[in-house]
Amino acid sequence: DGVDVASLRAWAEALTGRHPSLLDGRFPERRDECALMRTQAEVIAELVRFGGPRNADSPGVVATAATRLTADLIGLAGASELPASALETAHRALFEGGQVREAARVAARSAWLRLGGERPEVADYVLDLLAEELAAQAPTRLEPRFASLWRVAAP
Repeated sequence: DGVDVASLRAWAEALTGRHPSLLDGRFPERRDECALMRTQAEVIAELVRFGGPRNADSPGVVATAATRLTADLIGLAGASELPASALETAHRALFEGGQVREAARVAARSAWLRLGGERPEVADYVLDLLAEELAAQAPTRLEPRFASLWRVAAP
């Protein structure tokens, strides 16, 4: 129940069933199918580990990771929530022209490893999910209700 992104939740359910399967319910038959299942399992495990033991069983492993990573990137290291006043700053730090800034991607990979992550490509995955939700929005009009992948402190 802690997986808060629909596509990732589908994988979590398929992989943790009594008989792990592909998303369509088939059992893997080829090496590339097994590799895909392993990669998805490793991404989910990394997100849970990155969230820390106190968050491992609570809803929102992606939101926890995205918030922790973003907070670090904008100078709020250790924050478990972003202040609503920091949303514009966070958006500008991560996105430009409707996509993830390359400098933000490089910084996020480094931060991911520094904060205890083991697979920097998971930082890319988190940034891409954030971009799907937020990159096209105007940073000056961003409201907490439009930022479901960030934990935002109540005003």
